[in-house]
Amino acid sequence: GASTVKEDGAAQTIVDALNGHKEEPAVLIWGSAALCVLAIHDAACAAAVIAADGHAVVVQLMLLGAKPPPQADERQVQAAATIQQQGAALLSNLSRHGETYARAVASAGGAMAVCSAMRAQPLEESMQRDGALTLVNLAKIDEPSASAVATAGGAELLVAALRGLVEDALPHHDGSSSGPIWVYVSGLGHLAKHSTATAEAVAEAEGLAIIVDTMSAYPEARMVQSWGCIAICHLAKHVNFSSNPGLVMGARGAVELSLHRHADEQIVARWGGVALRRLGGQLLDKSERSDKSDKAPRPSSFSRSRLHDLSTRSRSLAAAPPERSSTARRKSCVRATSATGLEGRLSTADGSSSAEIAPRSRGPAAGAED
Repeated sequence: GASTVKEDGAAQTIVDALNGHKEEPAVLIWGSAALCVLAIHDAACAAAVIAADGHAVVVQLMLLGAKPPPQADERQVQAAATIQQQGAALLSNLSRHGETYARAVASAGGAMAVCSAMRAQPLEESMQRDGALTLVNLAKIDEPSASAVATAGGAELLVAALRGLVEDALPHHDGSSSGPIWVYVSGLGHLAKHSTATAEAVAEAEGLAIIVDTMSAYPEARMVQSWGCIAICHLAKHVNFSSNPGLVMGARGAVELSLHRHADEQIVARWGGVALRRLGGQLLDKSERSDKSDKAPRPSSFSRSRLHDLSTRSRSLAAAPPERSSTARRKSCVRATSATGLEGRLSTADGSSSAEIAPRSRGPAAGAED
């Protein structure tokens, strides 16, 4: 079994073979496949792979495979593609065991290797899936790791992968069962959480739009709605979308519908309530700028219930300041509760534990013979 293999030092033997036979495609393919399978079973086996530096060796092979030399023949090109697929599966299997393992992958340059492989094989379903799951687990670690993912182009790749999943699934689902789609939404949320720079990377990749579309496509999927509210909340904190009021209103509509349909879901209530306040503030900012450009007096106060009218009313304000609304300000009574209800292993509202979809066990797809 895997434990026996670990105790016998097989991980180190495999890594030594990879290092000693870099010109032998069959050794590289079968060796990376063996490490991938070994990393599936338990954390101890995954630790053995990392202790032998297997993750770092495979990362380097993946980066080399992303740009085969011009003189490479078809066999070498196919072998490089297969190694990238095995490598993406290995990094996914390692990072799913927890933060310590994900940090090791990140430190070895896993974000760049995965993004390069995903760009090299955009139509390979397993590559996109394993790569995206790895990026999710790397994005959640801390700000430097999230920045590495964003710098490598991870935001654009996650958005593209999510868009492809949603478009493919739309004709075949009932709006309640989302499969792994919520994990991709959570990855965008993790990226948006850490800093303005990482949130802007998500925004520039049109992340807010695809999150809204996904929430609209899966109105009954609790995990999609929970993570959608979290992601929108983080994006609205770091990025000002007021120059695109239509997008802000679309995001507000998605959150409001989520709050209506999932009123008893603590995560939706907590994060959705904060998201609405932040989005409402951006609409107010947009209205105030419009007021100044028209030289119209800025109203002294508005009730929260009238925020949605600001963008259309700002140009028709009278010259004299309006009287205060008699409508009492409604205060949001959202309880900040822990997010222990999420499915899978994402056990906190900001995703402090690893995303887990079924691990990948890939055999050599091509370029190697029995």
